[in-house]
Order: sequence, then structure tokens, then C-alpha cells
Amino acid sequence: MSRNSLKVIIPLFMIAWILLIFAFSLDSASNQKSSSVSEKIHGFISEELSGTFIGYAVSSREIDVLLRKGSHFIEYLILCIVLLTMSTIFKVKLQTSIIYILFACLLIANLDELLQSIVIKRSSMVSDCFIDFGGSLTGLLIFIGFKRIQGRLKPPFSVSQEGQINDIIR
Repeated sequence: MSRNSLKVIIPLFMIAWILLIFAFSLDSASNQKSSSVSEKIHGFISEELSGTFIGYAVSSREIDVLLRKGSHFIEYLILCIVLLTMSTIFKVKLQTSIIYILFACLLIANLDELLQSIVIKRSSMVSDCFIDFGGSLTGLLIFIGFKRIQGRLKPPFSVSQEGQINDIIR
């Protein structure tokens, strides 16, 4: 795929992803949907995994919380990776774009929580913003890890044989 076509596709995907995040916030029936999924998972765990190495009884409420918070985390992990990919495609230096991308993720997370506070049967939690930002940071680490593996990103410092740290980024 050419760079020019990616310059169109990735921003469109980013916009669609942000709209999807906001659409999840507008869904006033999401509590019932996640509770239903949690009940099914709880049924599977209690029936299929009984008598195995899992000795801890998991309640459907714990599964529901894990499902909700995990979805917040993954939404923003993907958002951060998409934004970082977009900055790479537009040839913006990673060191320049990181702070702006993390700020954008945090801003979108706060707008998402504000939107949830307006919707009937939804509530806003500050802890969700921290979870969202944790997903963004994890997405950043994954992206940097892949870039290092590809050899396109130098480490911020090197260590000499004598154990002295040499600064690479100036």
C-alpha cells in the first residue's frame, strides 16, 4: 500500500475509532449488555473449569468490572497506536509527537467521561481516565518496541563497555 493511500486511510480510521469510542459512551444499554456477557463468561468458568487448577471463585460482578475496564484499556491502546502510526506516515518525529499524542488520548478520555456523565443510566468515573491513559501508555510502549525491533528507532542512550551511559538524543 502506498504512503499516499495510507495518508488517507489512517486518518479516516482514526476518526472512525474516536467516533466508535464516543458511540460506546452514548449507549445507555451498555450496562445490560456487559452484564449479559459477564453472566455467560461466569457460567462458562463455573461449569467448564470447575475441578481444574482454578480454585478461586470468580463472581459475575468481578468479570463485569474486568470486562468494562479492559475494554477501556484496549480502546485507548489502539487509539494511541493509530495516532502514532499516523504521525509516522506523515513523517513527524516520534520525540516531537509523543507528548501531543498522549495529550490527545487524555483529552479524548476526558471528553468520553464527560459524555458518559450526560447520558442517562451512565456514570462518569475519574478512574476510567487513568485506565484509558494506561492503555495509551501501553500502546506507546508497544509501538516503540516494534519500531526498535524493526531497527527504525535508536534507544535514547547507550551504555559503553566501561558502564558509562552515553546520551544519544541531543
